[in-house]
Amino acid sequence: LQRSLDTAYRALIEQPGVDASRTALLGHSMGSGAVMRAGIERPGRYQAVIAVSPTGADVSVTLPPNLMLQAGSLEGRFVDNALELLAEAGGANDDFAAGRARTFEEIANVEHITILFNPTGQDLVIEWLSRTFSLANTAGYRDSRMAWYGLHVLGWLSLALASKPLLPGTRPTDHRRPAWRQWLGLLLGPIVATGLLALLSAWLDLSDFLGLLVGGALAIWLLVMGGVWLALGFRPATPAPRTLLWGLGLFVLLWLALGVLAQFTWLQWFLIPARLLLWPVLTLASVPFNLAAGYAQHGGSFWRRAGWWLGQSIIVVGGIVLTASVVPGMGVLILVAPALPLVLAVESIAGSAFDDPWAYGLGSALFFGWLIAALFPLV
Repeated sequence: LQRSLDTAYRALIEQPGVDASRTALLGHSMGSGAVMRAGIERPGRYQAVIAVSPTGADVSVTLPPNLMLQAGSLEGRFVDNALELLAEAGGANDDFAAGRARTFEEIANVEHITILFNPTGQDLVIEWLSRTFSLANTAGYRDSRMAWYGLHVLGWLSLALASKPLLPGTRPTDHRRPAWRQWLGLLLGPIVATGLLALLSAWLDLSDFLGLLVGGALAIWLLVMGGVWLALGFRPATPAPRTLLWGLGLFVLLWLALGVLAQFTWLQWFLIPARLLLWPVLTLASVPFNLAAGYAQHGGSFWRRAGWWLGQSIIVVGGIVLTASVVPGMGVLILVAPALPLVLAVESIAGSAFDDPWAYGLGSALFFGWLIAALFPLV
């Protein structure tokens, strides 16, 4: 990370209009540790450091220079980290001239992702930099990217629903077992998956499985959880060739709806080769869970689908939180849990247009695998 940061700095100061004597760093989560370390190791290069959702660093009263810490009120562990760092850095003060200014800002009603787009947090950063460089405060910009991102997603989902009459969905079949078995499988799946990861963690370090920080362990969890749900709740039929084709169509829809603009807002969506090689493995691990979800919702009314979405969201998020709590090294999963209900909702809406269990299972698994490959850091 430090080498990458140095490369970025050299590229930045070569640009016209950039004053190398007035530069600052801002980093989020893992990036917060990188920018604090850079500010400590190269104090003459940077005049301010902003650490959002901070991890850790060897801060002091003098280094890094002009340190601002931010954390969301809904990410308690990072609030605690920020308060500890502030104390180690000498406490709050506004000695910008000597580079010893320090502050902590707790941003209300945001968690680990939404803090990046919060206007209050952004205004505070602009104010901190303005004071660092003795500039007039030019706050007033509002980051509207996520609003446009939301409209983009809604547009694709509207297109999918409008196209439903043209798509050859399959009739509901008897491949579902009794409803109580479907719900029992959904409930037991996370418990079995969490228990297995807890046992495996006694012998193996799962935090870097498949070369992804926690992402590989999440793939194991999805495989086991989905396998239990599928085995208890359904009797999968052999897929027809055309349903596989429609599954690819669903993947393309989800990839365009949730992915493309993510590249320009909050996530590196286009996979580099090292990540792309993991995609097939992560997809296979995601098939049982998504196939079971496809069977559960197949042919259902709006309310049936809404009920399964709500049940999935509560149970899956609860299972992931349980895993993060009891399996060593899995704590970072809590950070992605709040986004899962949104992903499941988009899959459910888009999948209803195709309305075929295998199309739903394959398309959603391809998307899930891509999302995991894109989201979690390489180790």
